[in-house]
Amino acid sequence: MAGVVFFVFDSLAYLNIFVINKKKDDMLATQLTPAQLNVLNLMSYIDTEAEQQELQEILLNFYRRKLDSLLLDFKSENNITQQTLDDWANQHERTPYK
Repeated sequence: MAGVVFFVFDSLAYLNIFVINKKKDDMLATQLTPAQLNVLNLMSYIDTEAEQQELQEILLNFYRRKLDSLLLDFKSENNITQQTLDDWANQHERTPYK
């Protein structure tokens, strides 16, 4: 089952892993993949909060780059230009008050 994995760092002691199914909005329990287990094993070497924050920043940057790539692909595939984005930003589709 494909999904998006979110790592939520509560503190040095806790790492919550959420998987959101692409077809549903609810949280699902899932078995960890070998890659996920590998990340958890690597985390056992984190000794300080600074190291934890550094790892969190690395993971966030990884997903930011993936998201940027997906958005650029979407723009390209759908012929979305800066003018299109500007038009959307200035569109007014709310119901007028009487």
